[in-house]
Amino acid sequence: MHPTCKNCNYQRQSSDLAPDYECPKCGVVYAKADKYIEKKAKNIQKELEVKKIKEQKENKMNRADKEKKRKETARKKVIIKNYIGKQDKANSLFQTDSIKMAEHNYYPKIQNWSQGQWGCGAFIVALALCFVLIGILVFIYLLIVKPDGTLSVTYELKETSETKTCIKCAETIKAAAVVCRYCNHEYG
Repeated sequence: MHPTCKNCNYQRQSSDLAPDYECPKCGVVYAKADKYIEKKAKNIQKELEVKKIKEQKENKMNRADKEKKRKETARKKVIIKNYIGKQDKANSLFQTDSIKMAEHNYYPKIQNWSQGQWGCGAFIVALALCFVLIGILVFIYLLIVKPDGTLSVTYELKETSETKTCIKCAETIKAAAVVCRYCNHEYG
């Protein structure tokens, strides 16, 4: 069987006069053509691998950017505020602030009241002063009077979607809808 040139696809004939290592049509040496094609294939393979690695890095960066943006929007949707004082005072502060927050579509979702507590240091000082009459009075004061507590409120952003109720089937549809997607009722 006669070799076929990888450069010009000419199949060598027994009547060709060119040397056995050379293509009679284009003159390329078969061994050199094979090495050239292998080298070119390796270069193409390397380029594809480099391109694939580059795409993977870009995908990782894109995923990281998307995750960062998602976290930023999630942070913007939830706001936590603390109101410090006696329970009545903290509630009144919360009520006035919730009206301002509602103007920006933030509504309270979770409320948590934590009663204030005296620290360990205050009791140790009162105990140390117990030998003096003032220490007993301070100790009694610490037992009777409670410190300011904290009202923690989590506000969540409510997306305002303009919707309307279909007059025919009573399903909720978008306000801009011309045709109900449930019953195909047309609005004129």
